[in-house]
Amino acid sequence: MADKKEAAKDKKEKKDKKPLPLLSIVTVVLVVVTLGISVFSLLTVKNVATTLDLMYRGVEVEEKEMGEVPLDEIEIIKFKDKFILSYPDPEDGSMYNIVVEVSFGVRNNDDYADEYAKIKAAFENKEDIVRDGMESKFKEKSYTDFGDNEKILALKEELKEYLNLRLGSTAVVDVYFNNMLSSHR
Repeated sequence: MADKKEAAKDKKEKKDKKPLPLLSIVTVVLVVVTLGISVFSLLTVKNVATTLDLMYRGVEVEEKEMGEVPLDEIEIIKFKDKFILSYPDPEDGSMYNIVVEVSFGVRNNDDYADEYAKIKAAFENKEDIVRDGMESKFKEKSYTDFGDNEKILALKEELKEYLNLRLGSTAVVDVYFNNMLSSHR
């Protein structure tokens, strides 16, 4: 009788031990799956938020019309010196000279205040580096790029993309050409 009791007790202990490892495995699997879903959700939400932010700012995802950015949210940053550009005329060897003041608009509201401050500080400390890149962009062009409004808009868009890339931002909303003078000799 004692053997039967011990056998029943051993059987009961074996039954109790089997579900415990199975329960542990199921718990670990559920925790891993939950963590995986959480990480996936966070990445997806972050990507959606980033995409929406880029769409809102008009960078790479979709062109944003300048009229959609309220004027009171744009701060102007100017290059301290004018750009003096010379382009040869391929037909007669004469030169076209263009002098232009360049500035750019940076979005500055509650959502962009930190980014604006970062851009302004970077520009003030590294204007010569940024200017050199702008001059390189201008040198890739010809004098005909300044004679047509569509080409000027395309050039401004290219310069805006360069500034956003160089300054590590998406807050540059436009490039402005002021006091543009041209001469041909």
